[in-house]
Amino acid sequence: METKKRIDYFDLARGVGIIFVILGHIEYIPQGLRTYIISFHMPLFFIISGMLLMINKEAERDTKQLFSKKLKSIMYPYCYFSVLDIIVYIIYFLLTGRDGGWQTVLMDAIQSVTLYGMTVLWFLPALFISELLLLILIKKFARLAPVIVIAIFLAAMFLNNILQTQNQLYGNIALFAVFYMVALMIIRAMICMFFVGFGYAFAWLWNRLPAVSPTTFTPYSSAADLLIGINLLIVLFFLSRMNPSVDLHYCIFGNPFIFFPAAIIGSLGIIFTCKSTEIIKNRKLVFPLKYLGKNSLIIMLTHLDMYILYVSEVFAMHFNKYISTEFGAPFNIMIVVFVLIAEIFVIEIINRFFPFLVGKSARHGK
Repeated sequence: METKKRIDYFDLARGVGIIFVILGHIEYIPQGLRTYIISFHMPLFFIISGMLLMINKEAERDTKQLFSKKLKSIMYPYCYFSVLDIIVYIIYFLLTGRDGGWQTVLMDAIQSVTLYGMTVLWFLPALFISELLLLILIKKFARLAPVIVIAIFLAAMFLNNILQTQNQLYGNIALFAVFYMVALMIIRAMICMFFVGFGYAFAWLWNRLPAVSPTTFTPYSSAADLLIGINLLIVLFFLSRMNPSVDLHYCIFGNPFIFFPAAIIGSLGIIFTCKSTEIIKNRKLVFPLKYLGKNSLIIMLTHLDMYILYVSEVFAMHFNKYISTEFGAPFNIMIVVFVLIAEIFVIEIINRFFPFLVGKSARHGK
């Protein structure tokens, strides 16, 4: 079965997703936009990962082969960038004397060793554990796997409520803080497995619809895909406003009966909208977004902890004073543009000279 077009859709969706990640880390964006973004932008990556697991038939691979592949593509980058981030922070601290100093370095090291993850790095252990566990469940239990995934998800949600309550009571105790990191890391991965599992199940069911063409992976026209996508994103607008205080990183969900449907609706809205672009004959028009999607891991791992976003904000402030006295839309757009320009250089350098940092071989660096 041809999968090229499916991968195009997902590259475009990840391109949109990584722009939302950048926007979500800009402190000057309107709160309404931030609420909209955080309601689904990280679940989007997990759902796409689950869909790709099904499309690439990863459950049919040998378990040892799967572990080795995921270790290289996910956990090696986690280890490399954990070390790099700490080194970069030490240099920053020695040059500026700002922030928490060596205490912050110690905390970063603990977060890295426990797989809790510094800042955006939490995403990689969560993806590694959730993907591997889901594939093992599918291989071992087949049809019972969905029931087990849901049971694990419900148990994780229950334990998360207990953990968050205990953290409010004992969070200042050092030993408990370490326990909290390990426990939340595991709980977070179990919850993320729900999104990966949903993506896997959705792709499995979708590909078995009678009207689905085996080459286009869709029973609809591009216009219908666009209509579905836009309507889902409109629904998300209202849902996100009903549940503003959420963060998958810290397992804060507000009203979970709103968060999880909203996350799925928003993710599918982006995917359907991106699928609709297949009607565009000139693929150069979508190449920039596809490029960002193919290199979204590099952007995710470098834009924040390598101070690219910080420097971009400084540049944007300089140019913004000639436009406005407020930090409005032009200012935020400039920040994103500066970040993406810088990231192009970072992407090309890593892909050409240091592809191992993101789990690629030298031959397949790009």
